Amino acid sequence: MIKKKITPKNRLDTLFYIKQIWNYRFLSYSLAKGEIKQKYSKNSFGILYSIIQVVITLTVYWAIFGIVLNVDAFGIPYPLFALPGIIFWQYFSNTISRISSTLHDSENLISKLYFPRINLLLSRLLINVPELIIGLLIYIILLIIYSQLISFLILWGFLLIFILIVITFGIGLWISMISLYNKNLGQVVIQLVQFCFFLTPVFYPGTIIPNSFKIFLYLNPIASIIEFFRSSLISIYPHDKMFILGIIIGTLMLLSGFFMFKKMERKITDML
Repeated sequence: MIKKKITPKNRLDTLFYIKQIWNYRFLSYSLAKGEIKQKYSKNSFGILYSIIQVVITLTVYWAIFGIVLNVDAFGIPYPLFALPGIIFWQYFSNTISRISSTLHDSENLISKLYFPRINLLLSRLLINVPELIIGLLIYIILLIIYSQLISFLILWGFLLIFILIVITFGIGLWISMISLYNKNLGQVVIQLVQFCFFLTPVFYPGTIIPNSFKIFLYLNPIASIIEFFRSSLISIYPHDKMFILGIIIGTLMLLSGFFMFKKMERKITDML
């Protein structure tokens, strides 16, 4: 028996497409919930494992860059300086890796029924949120322990977390489309993205980059978000108006990626 494919009549209508995504939000939530349960059920430590992982990673960075190399952190305790970069980059890196292979990994599901394919990618966006929250809670605890003065710009911190998630999705959309056209090329792009770790101020301050080259640093949306977050929560950390450059670029990637993905919706099944 041949199953008839169900496709939306107005697939190219933006408002209709967004409505469809919202109508299938339960699918994104259910897939993410299942992945999260599976992820933690495989480990006997459960959520405690994520806490231990963050603490160990921070300790290693602190020992190497904070103590041995004595990286300048503007008088800020190195754990407070480094942790935002660590948790933001880990969320971005882990999520991008998941999103890049989602369409190929879900070929069986995609071929059997219709739903907005973008909902699959949205589910991957949610899987690493618990680890992001855990990292932020640890950061808040460190702020209290070190009696760090928090500036009024802390309100930007909450907005920047949302921006991080949104921009990660935008970059993920582009990589998933590249992987759809050529899976090997998609893997190459992922490796290039992972290499950008060294070009992102995770374990060093962006201020070490000469002013004439800072524009290249902030072309990286994640670098802008990390530095903006540090300056928002730590009053003595330098603030640079160029932070906004990376956020604008990330937003443009999200918008362009969304419309390109919408355009490709009807071709995805045939391309897998």
